[in-house]
Amino acid sequence: MGKRATGPRIAVFGAGGVIGSAVVGECASRGYEVTGVTRNSAVTVDGVVARSGDMGDPLFVTQVAADHGVIICATAPTRAGDTPQNWLADMRNVIEYGEGTRLVLIGGAGDDLASSPGCSADDDALGS
Repeated sequence: MGKRATGPRIAVFGAGGVIGSAVVGECASRGYEVTGVTRNSAVTVDGVVARSGDMGDPLFVTQVAADHGVIICATAPTRAGDTPQNWLADMRNVIEYGEGTRLVLIGGAGDDLASSPGCSADDDALGS
């Protein structure tokens, strides 16, 4: 790895997925301190700390936020039959318990989300 970048420590939720693993690799290649968060610690990028955890766990999200200056969520609703509403509730959890930490949301979940007429999926999840 090259020169260590100055800047905040970065945590990436969804680090084992296609988008998340690319983000982890790019951040690490630029010298940032990166923690890759998955449900099973399956992050294999050199220099990246692998951590197992769940976005739906308020205590875990609070701990991650306390240890990092940036949280990147590279997650999407599961394709294993779970509803998008559960994923949205987890995202709300990250927003609420990651308060004070910069938050970046990336991914291709938009087409997967269904909502009430007249409301966006974000409105439903965030109680707006």
